[in-house]
Amino acid sequence: MSIPHMMLNGWRRFLTKFAVSPPRPTLLEDVGDTYRAELVLAARCTEHAQRMYYPQLRTDLLRIAAEVRAHLPWLQEQILGLGGHLPSSSPTLILGGNNWECLRRDVEEARQGGIRVLDSIHRAERDHPRIAAGLQRIRKDKLRHREEFRRMMMKSDPSAIPAPRPRHAEEMQEKHA
Repeated sequence: MSIPHMMLNGWRRFLTKFAVSPPRPTLLEDVGDTYRAELVLAARCTEHAQRMYYPQLRTDLLRIAAEVRAHLPWLQEQILGLGGHLPSSSPTLILGGNNWECLRRDVEEARQGGIRVLDSIHRAERDHPRIAAGLQRIRKDKLRHREEFRRMMMKSDPSAIPAPRPRHAEEMQEKHA
């Protein structure tokens, strides 16, 4: 072995002694993150449905929101079962300028959510197979929702303006302000 090669290996060993790896998220943190993401998705789909120009797509968005809300009680049960506390923060919504942009964001969020849930499934498989099975069901729904968002996006016009908001929604926002 050459001297430069030995020196390089020595430096590598020296530096790895001081390297700090970031802590891996726990299953409780993963389930809590999934819970928060599902809350945001349900709220976003509901808000987006109110702004949707096309009535048939509005119905689809409300159905997806209901399916996502159906995951919440199970996630709450898992969080409490793992010794955690339910997140108390309300979701902050970021919507696009028009329906197409909202759907594009929904597709991307569903893609990222599927990846996050898959990581959680891998973490849970060995020690908590029941939680892993539940997360697998959520991931399956996320993949299906992603395809539905993509289908809706294809039917939507990128230059369409958002539908006027219902009068009661505007009044509710004024009360919250």
